[in-house]
Amino acid sequence: MLSAYSDPGNAPPAGVDAGAREVATSVIFMVPDGFGDMAAEAYELYKDSKPAWEGGFQALVRTSSASDPVTDSAAAATAYATGVKTNNGSIAVDVDGNPLVSLLTLAHGAGKAAGIVSTDVVTGATPAAFAASDEDRDLSEQKRRQALDYPKSL
Repeated sequence: MLSAYSDPGNAPPAGVDAGAREVATSVIFMVPDGFGDMAAEAYELYKDSKPAWEGGFQALVRTSSASDPVTDSAAAATAYATGVKTNNGSIAVDVDGNPLVSLLTLAHGAGKAAGIVSTDVVTGATPAAFAASDEDRDLSEQKRRQALDYPKSL
């Protein structure tokens, strides 16, 4: 029987049974905006211990936007939220300005409870990419309301 881990380059993380067929009951997707290797190392040095997140699954992502080798938070959050690369400054729209479907919307559509917890304003580029779409990261008043009224705005 083939599994997702049949390819040696796609081996399961340590401690995961390649034949396991369990369905996740909860997913927590954390996006520490601007948090990179240096911040993680600084945290570890400050706390003098391994960070709490080291016990779970994690990934490092390198992104470039569709318009620049150096991405901004709007384009990076769009890639996280929708799986689609876009231009810097764009929130949850493709390079032609068409709205994209976010993970949050898919979760709601599947009847799952989902939401955004943020230390930034919900209309900031990173959280907004999960609940609104606009070609301009400085959301219009209409898009601010869309993000604040989520999921009622669907």
